[in-house]
Amino acid sequence: MVELKNLNIDFTPNKETPYFQTNHHKRIRFILDKLTLKNLKSILEKIFKTKSIQTIFISGYIFQNKNIYVKTGIGKVIQLKNWQEITENLYHTPDVRVILTKLKKLNCTDIYNYCFSIKKGNPESYIVFYSDDFLLYINADVIDIISNNTENIQMLKKAFKPLYNTYYEHN
Repeated sequence: MVELKNLNIDFTPNKETPYFQTNHHKRIRFILDKLTLKNLKSILEKIFKTKSIQTIFISGYIFQNKNIYVKTGIGKVIQLKNWQEITENLYHTPDVRVILTKLKKLNCTDIYNYCFSIKKGNPESYIVFYSDDFLLYINADVIDIISNNTENIQMLKKAFKPLYNTYYEHN
């Protein structure tokens, strides 16, 4: 189990996505198709500013001692440096392990480039970007942002009121 301690999030593929591991006071969701590139850039600049940003994503699996890497295309939009691979048992069986890759020292432009590539329809990965204050999860449908500081989320909800999705607001 890979636990993002500052945010109380368990980042393993057999768990629910980070958005559903916390309550509505600590999260905000955007529908990717409804965001303009300008909105996307504004959101990213507001949450990550100049902070040290890291990412963790699934880069492959080990099945019967054979590495099977996922073709994510991340290396085409983010320079792969300062990386580390971690393997975790999946579903409590020794035959199947997941390979997680951590990258450090990312900046807001790296995250924007990755989000833009997903918005264009490029392959996605099970991935989160995080700093001390925020976690961003993205897939082909949504961008979810989580913070343990409820004031951070309230600030985002106020700043991006017409843009964020309220479907799970009270769940």
